[in-house]
Amino acid sequence: MYTKKRSYWALMGVPFALYGVLIIIDPVYYSGKFQMVIDLHGINYILGPLLIAVGSVLIWRFFVPQKKHISIFTTMICPKCQTTYQPDRTEHLTCPKCGGELEPLEGFYERLPELKDE
Repeated sequence: MYTKKRSYWALMGVPFALYGVLIIIDPVYYSGKFQMVIDLHGINYILGPLLIAVGSVLIWRFFVPQKKHISIFTTMICPKCQTTYQPDRTEHLTCPKCGGELEPLEGFYERLPELKDE
């Protein structure tokens, strides 16, 4: 599902997109606290779509599933037959003996302590 880390992409993207729309609609910003006026009339049709594009890419990253990256140096183990393999020696990270899905060996016995005694 959606993890906390992935939700940060959407939380960063929404303000970018909203500020892009606001810059296109009203390119003049007035700060009452600092008595400052920022006029973006000359670049509002460049900066606005740019911010909308950046926000859209960040929001899109939230919805795109992340691929598992497995190094060729990571040793894999099959939970069913407990045989170890190198990822470059197997097809689609499945066990050649029993057809089970391979998992990284690092932390395997912490995730499945019932297999540690076998």
